[in-house]
Formats: sequence, structure tokens, C-alpha cells
Amino acid sequence: MVQPLFVKEIRNKGHVVQQFSGKVIAESICSPATIKKARQLLEEVVTTGTASHIKHAQYTIAGKTRNLEVKYKGPSNGWVSSAQQAFTPDYNKVPNVKGMGLRDAMYLLENQGLQVKPIGRGAVIRQSIQPGTKLEKGQRIIIELG
Repeated sequence: MVQPLFVKEIRNKGHVVQQFSGKVIAESICSPATIKKARQLLEEVVTTGTASHIKHAQYTIAGKTRNLEVKYKGPSNGWVSSAQQAFTPDYNKVPNVKGMGLRDAMYLLENQGLQVKPIGRGAVIRQSIQPGTKLEKGQRIIIELG
């Protein structure tokens, strides 16, 4: 679990005065077995359940539809890509961004301290640093989109 980060940096006339980084307050919110079961259940909502209309051939999507026990006015559905790092992040290794759009890939990589150079358009098809490689802050990674 990561402590919320509301301010990334403070600038004065375009120059960074102070930077803030995220703080891991718990490596995981539950056991690996619980995460595996939750992931399976949420993926089934999309593959065979009430959210099967958003199923995608290229991405595995996990979803949560209405909860009839809670009375809430507003959106009642939630969707998330079920990429492994969404459930068990490792902040010391380069994440796998293959298949992600540019915005999501840039967000994930830059928030881990990498310098990102995108090439092309579409979804990420290759990344210059292999997923799982030990992370070095400030390292440059090239992502190819197609």
C-alpha cells in the first residue's frame, strides 16, 4: 500500500525547489492467495459475467459491477486492467508496460524514476529495459508503440 502523494514537487519560476516521493507503508494489503482469488473473481466478471460486453482480445480486464447491499447514488461500476503489477507492485523492478497505452505507460515508468522516450503511436509493443530488471532511478527507457 502506498501513502497518497498530493504534491510531487514545488517549483519557483520553473525551477524545482523541493521534490516529494511516494512512501510504501505496507508491501501488500493482503496475502498472495487472497490477491490471486480476488483477481480471478474480478476477471470472471468480464470474461463470463455481467461485464462481458467490455471483454478485449488484447487485454485482460478485471471488473466490479453493482453491489446491491450498498445504497449509493452515482457510478456503480469499476474497471481496471488486471496486469500483475496492478495487484502486486514491486517498486524496485522495472514494470512490464507492454500492451499499455502511452499515457498509462509514461505514468507508471516516470513515477518509478525512469526517464521515458516514446517512439510511435498506439500501445507499447517493446520496451528497452526488460520487465523485472532492477530499477535504477534516472535510467532512460525507450518504449516502442505500434
